Amino acid sequence: AARARVAVDPRRVYLAGLAAGLISMAVLIVSQFLTDDKSLAYALLLVATAFLGAGFGLCVPALNTFAAAFHRDAVDRSILALNALLGLGTVLGMMLITTMVALPFAYTQLHASSINTGLRIATGAISLGFGLLLAYQIAVGGGLFGEQPTWTPH
Repeated sequence: AARARVAVDPRRVYLAGLAAGLISMAVLIVSQFLTDDKSLAYALLLVATAFLGAGFGLCVPALNTFAAAFHRDAVDRSILALNALLGLGTVLGMMLITTMVALPFAYTQLHASSINTGLRIATGAISLGFGLLLAYQIAVGGGLFGEQPTWTPH
């Protein structure tokens, strides 16, 4: 028996992925105006995340198809390079955010060491205090270690 073959145009898949990414960004923009309703804001965050994942999931295979079509004599190498660049971009994005958070510490270390020491101590104390408060709320206040363990995220 002959099998039916359905051809999917990678350009349409790629455009659908870009559209999903744009929808994700639009939902995130809308969600910032609805932060008073935490449940709605969280639901919108989940919707935006789903669209972002769908966009990435649609774009990457389409880009792999394009890389293979553009470099027929070196398909493996071109797809490897494309995926390496995607991974590098993901890592560089996280590094950029980390750098922006670390800049005040680096600046004060060079130009105001007494402020730097205070900044590090305050940051550590706030972080530790927040962690202990959160652990207490979940474990004791939320009944995690009670007879009927429950915890409702909020």
